[in-house]
Amino acid sequence: LLLVLLGLLHLGSVLDDRALRKQEALKASLAQAQAALEEAAQQDVATGLLNRQGFEKALRQQLEGEGSGDQALSVFRLNLDGFKSHVETYGQDMGDTIIGFLAGRLRALVREGDLLARSDTDEYLLLCHGLSDEQSEALNARLILLLANHIGDREVLSAALRLARPASAQG
Repeated sequence: LLLVLLGLLHLGSVLDDRALRKQEALKASLAQAQAALEEAAQQDVATGLLNRQGFEKALRQQLEGEGSGDQALSVFRLNLDGFKSHVETYGQDMGDTIIGFLAGRLRALVREGDLLARSDTDEYLLLCHGLSDEQSEALNARLILLLANHIGDREVLSAALRLARPASAQG
């Protein structure tokens, strides 16, 4: 009887150990899934860029000093005028093509560490750190040139570009 009880005790210990390992594996899997969901919730599906939520989170981190130090921040806002009517006229596939093409062109223009986001159907945001006033204006000019050369029919689709810099930003 003692041997049976010891055997059952050992079996219970082995089963507890297995259950504990399974529980730890499930916790790790859940943490991975939560991280993946959080990342997906901050990305634009059509372009793979950050979405507005992801951009705002990154901007808050920059403003709180995580990763920017004393560097000036520049935020560029690009709005595609007439994009929604363009999609209504030419179809969603053409709209997706324009969005994807523009995202690719913008990615090629930004530096490592700058943040590019598609914040709305017809709006992109770009956060740059460490640009002087002259560098910000030069990037602004390059963005305007890119849009003038690559957006398409100016009567149907044009773009507005705005640059914002904190008053304390000195280059």
